[in-house]
Amino acid sequence: MSNSDLGRLLKSDEIQNAVRRPNKKVVRRVLKKNPLKNTAVKIRLNPYAEVTHRASVLSTELNAYKRQAAIAKRRNVSDFLYHGIGD
Repeated sequence: MSNSDLGRLLKSDEIQNAVRRPNKKVVRRVLKKNPLKNTAVKIRLNPYAEVTHRASVLSTELNAYKRQAAIAKRRNVSDFLYHGIGD
């Protein structure tokens, strides 16, 4: 059997019907993202995380304002601006 006979045999209808079709589609793996570093992924896993994050941001701003007010009071600065953040 020569190589030309082998090629003709492989291309025959009987062999082609028995052989599985080639898999041309390449399946790529999706990159897993860390929810501790990526807030969008964290919120998708735990929707309440957005509420807790917002509460921590607001409390941080309030504490910063209170700290600045206390420093201004100690320095006897009477023109400290009230930004409506907290009492």
